[in-house]
Amino acid sequence: MQHEICLNGSKAKNLVIKSDMSDPFLKTLSVSDNKGFTLIEVFALLVVVTFGLLALISMKVSSLRKTNTPEHTVLAHRIVQKVSERIQENGAQVQAYVGMRTATNEKMNCHEKSPRPDCLRDFMEWQNAVSALPKGDLTIALDADKSPKKVDVNLSWQDQVGNHRVKVPIHLE
Repeated sequence: MQHEICLNGSKAKNLVIKSDMSDPFLKTLSVSDNKGFTLIEVFALLVVVTFGLLALISMKVSSLRKTNTPEHTVLAHRIVQKVSERIQENGAQVQAYVGMRTATNEKMNCHEKSPRPDCLRDFMEWQNAVSALPKGDLTIALDADKSPKKVDVNLSWQDQVGNHRVKVPIHLE
């Protein structure tokens, strides 16, 4: 005896219920068209999709970390420009700036001047600005010629990409 069974409003094909067995409670279903996915296939698909999404997220996070480098470079150039302009404005007190280093809080020659020059205020301002750079360090030193009218302004910092440095030589008249 064959019966037609409807599943979800559609007729199932080749589904046969055999009821000719001696026990009426034991009925077997014979399905000849197997459409759909097994549970193992679904889990395998979920694993593959999960790993793909994790790889995409990892790449996005990595690219976001590296996007700070241009911002740091622009900030470093602005700081060095302001420092250079300020040293040129105070050309008569250039020796007060020599030996400054923000990473170690050194203001070597700034305390020797009396009355206190603007270099202390400048140093605090520059130290605050440099703190926005990861491991930032601003140094002001005489150039290689050791001329009192030639000063080098160096700003270095370190981020995930590596070490960076901006150097500006200042020649005072």
